[in-house]
Amino acid sequence: MLANAPLILCIEDSATDADLLREAFAQIALTCKPVVLNVEHDGTHALDVAKRVQPDLILLDLVMPASDGLHVLEALKSDKETRAIPVIVLTHHCDDERIAQAYRRYANAFLYKGQSFEELTRAVGSLCRFWLRSVVLPTHRSGASMN
Repeated sequence: MLANAPLILCIEDSATDADLLREAFAQIALTCKPVVLNVEHDGTHALDVAKRVQPDLILLDLVMPASDGLHVLEALKSDKETRAIPVIVLTHHCDDERIAQAYRRYANAFLYKGQSFEELTRAVGSLCRFWLRSVVLPTHRSGASMN
């Protein structure tokens, strides 16, 4: 694990999208900062991981077959162990109702993935510049491990 690198938990059911996110973060690391990106494909399991490892930031896809992203968001924000962790909704589905539902459940931001790798990389770059360089995040972890 990279020393002092921000720990990001990505809750994303699509292996393809997860791989694209890894590649986007790798490209952005050259201009922003390297991160440790842990991808969980199941929302229910990701809730347990979030409690155990206390990531610096959570990226959450809304459309997942086993566990709806809005339910995962609601569970994260209603649990005292995870409610202070910023949750960024990162999705291909960007309609007004979904955006409103996410913010009503206390999403910290709603970010559109885009339709191309270039758009995703720009979105990840914006996310990194704001959340990892401009914002001061609380320190959640105390020797927590992703294993």
